[in-house]
Amino acid sequence: PIMLAAALIFMLMAYANRDIILARYFNENKDENIWDFSLSMIGNTGNNVASVSLTKEHLLDGNLWLIMLVYPTVLGMMLPLINFFFTRLAFMLNDFENYRTDTE
Repeated sequence: PIMLAAALIFMLMAYANRDIILARYFNENKDENIWDFSLSMIGNTGNNVASVSLTKEHLLDGNLWLIMLVYPTVLGMMLPLINFFFTRLAFMLNDFENYRTDTE
């Protein structure tokens, strides 16, 4: 259960931070550290990206591809992991709740 909670918190934090990081990336102030991960970003709705103009410079920058491809890939890989934990939890709760019979 602790691993499940940690995985869920990581996913929530990654989704929240991805939007903030994307907004920071398209902000022209490049001195700001865009890779600032924090739990305080969960529920933060400020600085959302509404529209952007992609340039050749943006498309050649590795940070954009990291933000746009690696985040969804990692989160997509987390889903089978969470499915595994939920299945194990379901079996544990089922075994805990079922009464033992004389034939067992």
